[in-house]
This record gives sequence, C-alpha cells and structure tokens, in this order.
Amino acid sequence: MSASEKSQPEHQEIADVVRRNIQSQQQDRQQDAREQGLVHQLVRAAVAGISSLWFLVGNAILIVLWIMFNTASATSAHACDHYPFPVLSLVASIESIGLTTLVLINQRRSKLLEERQADLNLHVNLLAEHEVTQLLTMVDAIRTHLGITLPPSKDLEQLTRETKPGALMEAIDRQRQATPEKM
Repeated sequence: MSASEKSQPEHQEIADVVRRNIQSQQQDRQQDAREQGLVHQLVRAAVAGISSLWFLVGNAILIVLWIMFNTASATSAHACDHYPFPVLSLVASIESIGLTTLVLINQRRSKLLEERQADLNLHVNLLAEHEVTQLLTMVDAIRTHLGITLPPSKDLEQLTRETKPGALMEAIDRQRQATPEKM
C-alpha cells in the first residue's frame, strides 16, 4: 500500500458515485417525510410508540393494577369494575381497534413506499440490462472489426438480444404454475 493510500481516511474506500447515491437516497427519504401529511406523521409516531417494549409493559402493569384495585376493593364503594371486568374488556377492545387501525394505515403507507422502491429498482435494472446489451454488441462489433474469431456462442447471441420484461414475467409465471409450492 502506498503512502498516499495509507493517508486516506477509510471512508474514501467508497466510490464517489456510491456516496452520491447514498446521499440521494437519504434526501429522497427526508423529502418523503416532509411531504407526508400530519395524519401520516402522527400515525408513524404512534406506531413507533406502540411497537415498543415499554408500551407492552405499561399495558400489562395497567391491567394488573386495574384488576388488583377492583378485586381488592370489590366489597368497598371504590370498585368501579367488578369481576369479570366489563369496563376493562371494553377499554381493551377499543384499544385493539385503534391499534389495529394505526398498524393498517402504517402498513399501507409502507406498502406504497415498497412499491415505489420496487418500481425504481425495476427501471434501474432494465436500464443496466439495456446498457450491458449495448456494450456486448459494441464489443462484438470491435472483435469483428479487428478480425478476431471466436467459436460460435449461443450465450453471446442470446445476451445481445434486448430483454423483454413481459415475456420474462410470463416465463416466471409459467414456471411457478408448473412447480407446486411447498409449505
């Protein structure tokens, strides 16, 4: 390793284009977060809270305290929810409905973001495939121009043809239908 390579920080090992891509992705996520409406921001914050261990522990403690208070004071006037605790059941049911709704809203938002990312991945992959096909065609033309002969290659012939995503998807679907899923 040369002296100049040793003096470079470790983060220099990442190509500039990769660093730019990471920054671009972070900016896209920040922009997406800014464009979210208030409802989605609140839902995201609520889901972050309810998906924590503290929420589970807090709920468990509240339920235990509720049951202890109402069974210990079952004969006194302080009990507000006698066994079988219908008020506790009502509150738990309403909480379940609210939590389920929050989770479903968050999942829908996540699904939309995943679909957006999948679309981006597809288009980048198709562009890369097109570029590679063009490169193979150019390299083959250069080889021919220079008079270099190679044995015929079925692979090269196939790889220099443009990929048709629709036909590829149909082939994948046919293969899936022909192969039973193992569960």
